[in-house]
Amino acid sequence: GFDRTAAEAAVALITSEGIHLARGDEGLSWGRHAEAALSRLGPDDPLRGRFESALGGLAMQRLELVDARKHYEKALEIERAALGDDHERVALLLTYLGVVLEQQGKSEDAVASFEQAIEIFGRVLGPEHPQLALLHNNYAVILFGRQDWAGAQKQLEQALAIQRKVKGDHPGTALFLGNLGSALILQGKVEEGRALMEEALAMNEKLLGPEHPDVALSLANLAEVEAMAGDLGSSRRLNERALSIM
Repeated sequence: GFDRTAAEAAVALITSEGIHLARGDEGLSWGRHAEAALSRLGPDDPLRGRFESALGGLAMQRLELVDARKHYEKALEIERAALGDDHERVALLLTYLGVVLEQQGKSEDAVASFEQAIEIFGRVLGPEHPQLALLHNNYAVILFGRQDWAGAQKQLEQALAIQRKVKGDHPGTALFLGNLGSALILQGKVEEGRALMEEALAMNEKLLGPEHPDVALSLANLAEVEAMAGDLGSSRRLNERALSIM
């Protein structure tokens, strides 16, 4: 009926207006519209999970971490009750919650949330799904924040293995190569890390062209490695080329 259509539209607009377009006040306004429509549909309507998730994303956009956590935890409770534990939607919410927990300084809880998500995605989507590669990469970013370079390396190796098999040469593959290179360098494995960063640069140049911003980023990353290795001349040349693109 009308209430369902109104609720679905309002929930979608929380995301599109409040999050994607960064119009927080409009997102909150659509949240009130959605709440009014949902109140007429009843407390157990399955749309409530999406509603709480959208409010969580809006709170994250506004850097309101306590509210974001509350909404994501509520969304997770609703979706688990409706869909069970082994569902892609549940895994996705666990990743959102993991990011919030990390931002709150609750690193152990964030790690547990990401590890649950990876387990679920692996069971539901299979061990070689592109979404799983992205999740391994995002988990590695959390581990970078904890200065767990070895843990980040492990996650990025898994991400890269999936990405190479599924996508081959791809900008996402170059991203994972660069991130893995960083994880290795931070462990003192400079030569291994440099080789991966050089591969990332070559792949980006081939796929995107020599003037693309991602090429500039690859150049800047490699310049930093050269500076760490003591080759200041090479570092300067790479930085100059990166700046000419930017």
